[in-house]
Amino acid sequence: MVEDGFLEIALFTFIVVTIGIGLTIFEFKKMMKDEEKIKKADCVITGEGSFDSQSFSGKVVGYIADVAQRNNVPMMIACGVNENADSPSIISLVDLAPSVESAKSESGKWLIEAGKQLATTFHD
Repeated sequence: MVEDGFLEIALFTFIVVTIGIGLTIFEFKKMMKDEEKIKKADCVITGEGSFDSQSFSGKVVGYIADVAQRNNVPMMIACGVNENADSPSIISLVDLAPSVESAKSESGKWLIEAGKQLATTFHD
């Protein structure tokens, strides 16, 4: 299983990417400068190592989802493992990679692929 904190991603407006590992919500809010980047985004891609039922409770994913929803900004999720319902707006690296080991050891490669697929989904 991919460990918690595997990745957290926010993709804003065009292709401006910020990657943080293990950010607290306080650190993320500070980085986001009062939610302005999310409000101005065409779409937000965020992520988490293990996207599960707890991902929306006190984690950055939940904060981003709340801000995006309040501002009618579409949100997509890239994750190491998806333990929630399948959706075209959620991509799991372990589903893209040939193995869990590949998803972990070549996470950058699979993250780029996830970004491409999510961008295509958003653009369609």
